[in-house]
Amino acid sequence: MSRLSTSRSNISGTISPAFANLTSLTSLRLNDNNLTSSIPDVLATDLPRLVFLDVSNNNLSGKVPVFPSTVKFLAAGNDDLLLGCSDGSGSSTNSPTSEDEPNGFGSSTNSPTPEEASKMATFFMVLILVIIAMGLLFIYG
Repeated sequence: MSRLSTSRSNISGTISPAFANLTSLTSLRLNDNNLTSSIPDVLATDLPRLVFLDVSNNNLSGKVPVFPSTVKFLAAGNDDLLLGCSDGSGSSTNSPTSEDEPNGFGSSTNSPTPEEASKMATFFMVLILVIIAMGLLFIYG
């Protein structure tokens, strides 16, 4: 499983550290529920492929773990959550306001893997051939 969403599911309770067992997870959406307590540190340390985490609009509190810079982190609507303060500096190390989820490519620069690039190239070649064929049909009827 690479993406998990429980958005707007009326879930209450705490965020389970067991999410860290889903090591292939790239996107975790827990937004718009009634989650309480803090974000487990293991979400920042034990999910090597995570690039998107949305915990916005819950009732979370405490310090936010410092996530790798590759993780887009959304947390607006949690009034008692201390964003980016785990190092004591008071500055946010993650962007809590962006609404865009990464495009799913596996790196921080949003570059596709060679396999994804190959699939995209094939798709675009087929698309171009279809457009050419449609043009020829239009011209020669």
